[in-house]
Amino acid sequence: MSVIEASTIAEARVALRSRPAVIVADYHLGAETSAALLRERPPCVRAVIVSALAEPDALATIARGVGARVLTTPVTDAEADVLIAEVRAGLESG
Repeated sequence: MSVIEASTIAEARVALRSRPAVIVADYHLGAETSAALLRERPPCVRAVIVSALAEPDALATIARGVGARVLTTPVTDAEADVLIAEVRAGLESG
């Protein structure tokens, strides 16, 4: 298993070419948001949005719209377990 990091949406789009099993995206990535990127991902790629800067209700609506789970930071132990489970599920199905 490898991890590909991206600090901008452009870098993330390049990383998507490798067809990752799971994307863990900060909602605010540089000057952009990850919403369009997550909408563009292949259907088999699971996604989790993590953010400390967005309104929880608005972020939940965005996450539903792009088919992703959402976690706000700081992440609790239970939320970390959800994130880990989502990543594992993506790896097992990918």
